[in-house]
Formats: sequence, structure tokens, C-alpha cells
Amino acid sequence: MDFKSLIAEYQHKVLINCMTYNHSAYIEDALNGFVMQQTNFRFVCLVMDDASTDGEQDVIMAFLSKECDMTAAKNYRIDEAEVIVTPHKINKNCTLSVYFLKKNLYGTGKKTPLIGEWSNQAKYIALCEGDDYWRDPLKLQKQVDFLERNEEYSLCCSDVVVKSMNGDLDWSRYSESCKVPIADIITGGGLWLQTVSYVYRNNLDVFKNYPDCCKRCHVGDYPLIIWLALHGGVYYIAEKTAVYRFQCEGSWTSKQKNVPLEKQIVGWRSEIDMLLGLDKWSQGKYSEAFSERIAKYLYNNIILPNKDDSNKIMREFHDVKHLLSKKQRIHIFFLNIHQEKTLHRLVTLKRRIKK
Repeated sequence: MDFKSLIAEYQHKVLINCMTYNHSAYIEDALNGFVMQQTNFRFVCLVMDDASTDGEQDVIMAFLSKECDMTAAKNYRIDEAEVIVTPHKINKNCTLSVYFLKKNLYGTGKKTPLIGEWSNQAKYIALCEGDDYWRDPLKLQKQVDFLERNEEYSLCCSDVVVKSMNGDLDWSRYSESCKVPIADIITGGGLWLQTVSYVYRNNLDVFKNYPDCCKRCHVGDYPLIIWLALHGGVYYIAEKTAVYRFQCEGSWTSKQKNVPLEKQIVGWRSEIDMLLGLDKWSQGKYSEAFSERIAKYLYNNIILPNKDDSNKIMREFHDVKHLLSKKQRIHIFFLNIHQEKTLHRLVTLKRRIKK
């Protein structure tokens, strides 16, 4: 049987989408979180290793050999990857589909069609990156049950445990389960609700017109949840069903510290353009929230951590600086003056040394 025919035969209600790269220290936790899920429906765990260089493939293979029925495994070679599809030994509703990519495809968009082959068959999509994990064996069942009962909702998420290098952080957003206000999702940013907890309705009509501004954004989860919130409710379960690693060694948040400024500017620009684009798409219905988020993002996330380059940053984002508050603009003005004085002192010192 060819690979596409195999995928078409699977009757899975949920696809777990797990993108992973150099998570050898963490991936076993993620895999254990998947296979322990107790459900009354079938689900497929799509694990895509993006050509890791830290031996993650060996960790994944050791897990498959121990936990899965390798006598029933099917192996495929496609242009982009070596693929293994295998059922779990004990959990009859769980199948793992592991892609070992031949080269790193981050940022190329070439992984999307590979995911689509499996996601087109699923009613719901769950997200969990390789450095995070689920800790509640009923997580999937609870979220799918909620979405089955409440068709007006597009996504169900939950509270999570946030692990940092300094211990667990208090990250709870709401004291009880509730519908999340769209304004909170927009103004809170990408870390307001945690991706590891997402389960969303795989409505192909909703994604048929997914805007280019969202596709071009340097992060995928933040535009995704705003888009889903604009097409239905987002429900928050006040239970810590999963664990998100924040700025731990090897996690996505820790890697952002070493990105060069020029590359960061491209990413920041893509996120602001996404917010402007969705504001326009929603015909200004949430303009106040979008404007507040852009101002907060520009000031807190971009300028203050990079105050030595505030002049350059303000030139790059001149089109949205009017959204900053008066207080924020005054502060930036003095940062610029300080920067110019420092530059002047350096030029003067250089001239004196030359003399």
C-alpha cells in the first residue's frame, strides 16, 4: 500500500501535531504525554523531526522500539523524509506517524503539505511542540467532548504548568473555566494562552481564506488563535493539563536570545503586519485591542530590551509609532537623546585619539 492510501484509510478524529528540533532532552516527555491519552476515539501523533543534530532521532527510535508494536510498523520513503507509522502496543486508539526530515525545512513552508496529508482526515487538531508535554491523561477527551457539545466554539485550551530555569511560574489566566474575550487574546500576545494546550476544530472552510499576513508571521500560534477567535469562541479550562517550558535550555523562547538584531526586526515587522492585517480584515471591530497590542509590543518587547538601538528601531517602525502613548514616546525620546550623546562622545574620543 502506498503512503497516501495508508493515510486515507485512517479514521482518526484528532491529529496531534508535534514539530520538534534538537529536543533530545525533552521529546520523551512529549511522546509519553501522547500515548497515555485515554480516549473513546482514534488519534494520530504526527511527530516531525526537523533534521535534528543532537541525537533526537535516536531518542525517538528508542521510544518506538520500547512502546510501539514495531512488527506492525510501516516504513516509507518520501522526497522530504523517512517515515515510520506504527500503532502503540497498549493504547489501541493511538498511532504514531514519525517523520525524520532529510534536511531542516524551518521557514520554508514545505512541512505544511506533509502535515496536511494527515490533518485533512481529522476533525480536530491538537498542538504540542517537542519541548513541551501533556500531563493529564484525559486532556484530549475533555477538550474534544467540550467541542462536540459546543459547536459555536472553534478552540478549547487550558491552564498549564510553566516551567522555567528558576522553577515553576504562576501563569494561570482565569480563576475558573470560561469563554476567553477576544480582546484578551489580541492584547495578551502569543504567550497569553499556551499552544501546548490548544485543541481546535479543523474547519477547512475557515482556513481556506487564511490571510497571507498570518502565513508570513514569524510565529504561527498567535495569528492562529486570533483567527480562530474571530471565527468562533475560545474556551479556557481552568485545569493544568500540560507543561510549557519557558526559556529552558534548548526551548524556543531561549533560542530567541541569540537571534541577530536584523533578523529580529524582520520577525517583529511580520508580527505587526499580521496585527494590522487582521484589524483590517475584521473591519475595525477590535481596533482598540489591536492598537493597544501593537503599542505594547513595540514598547515592551522591542524597544526596551534593545534600547541601545532605539533610534534604528523607531525608523523601522515609524508607521505605527503614533500608537504609542505620550508617556512611552517621551521615554523613547530621552533614550534617543542618551544614545545620540553616547555616539557623540565616542566620535569625539576617536578624533582626540587620532590627533
